[in-house]
Amino acid sequence: MEGLEVLEVFHHEATLLILVVHLLGTQMLINVRGKE
Repeated sequence: MEGLEVLEVFHHEATLLILVVHLLGTQMLINVRGKE
């Protein structure tokens, strides 16, 4: 059961990380388009 809990926590952390990376990528795209 402990292994399953660790996987759930890891999955949650990974989901947050993906969201942060996606938001940063979107901001970078907006900045690049704004400079053109």
